Amino acid sequence: MTLLTTLALACATSSPPAAGGDPVNLDTPAWKLATRHPDRPAIVAHRGASLVAPENTLAAYRKAIELGATAAETDLRLTRDRHVVILHDDTLDRTTTGAGALEAHTWAALEGVDAGSWFGEAFAGEPIPDLDGLLDTAGDALVLCLEIKDGVAIEQEIRAALDAKGRRAQAVIFSFDADKVALSRLAMPDVPAVYLLRPRETGALDEAGAPVKGLVPVMLEEARAIDASAIGMSQHYVDAGLIRAAHDAGYPVFVWTVDEPEALPPLLEAGVDVLITDAPDTISAALDALLTTP
Repeated sequence: MTLLTTLALACATSSPPAAGGDPVNLDTPAWKLATRHPDRPAIVAHRGASLVAPENTLAAYRKAIELGATAAETDLRLTRDRHVVILHDDTLDRTTTGAGALEAHTWAALEGVDAGSWFGEAFAGEPIPDLDGLLDTAGDALVLCLEIKDGVAIEQEIRAALDAKGRRAQAVIFSFDADKVALSRLAMPDVPAVYLLRPRETGALDEAGAPVKGLVPVMLEEARAIDASAIGMSQHYVDAGLIRAAHDAGYPVFVWTVDEPEALPPLLEAGVDVLITDAPDTISAALDALLTTP
């Protein structure tokens, strides 16, 4: 754990009150997503409905709503002038007509950059969205899982955007960065935060995918230390023992990126709680079929 996280946690508690000292309201769409789902995993549309529309565009989130999704993941970064925009990569090149590092551009300079034509002519002219635009598009229809990417601190900008739109109840924070999870929980104790893990890279799983004795509890203890509300990991890391340990420690488990129905049976058997997918309609239909089969 870094010094920043340690200092941030000095004034944190395991169940922090909301602003003003009031208890956190767990009866919100966001907290209902970030909980155990033992009967049927919840579904999150990854970067919107990104199999049928360009990822992280408003078109992808509108399509997710059209396909029946009730939650969607997105990626947040800052421009040079600290405007919160929706973009997965730290550069513009892969998914837009722009070039270079996002952080080298102002928000105004991104006007006219096309984030849709790489995916298909039907999406030509689709702009890079900002967080305000996404919040307006999602409305009450989507819980937004806001992944904070690597880089400078962004928690206060996210908080300001959510407060301006009155959307804290519809937001969940995601991050691989322990500091960002900790600081987000301090800035917004009423907003759940999911700590994204890479168990194999951290040594909690061996090369065969089996939990390494003694390291899983350490990984979960770090999640507790930063006041994470849930944990997340790739479907390739899922192990029934690891999921059971997470549940025993009180953590729901989010799993990504699950696009093939054939992947569902072992994930259901392991007990995952939330499935993140590029194909929310396909996975939802496959879940229905599996769970209604005698």
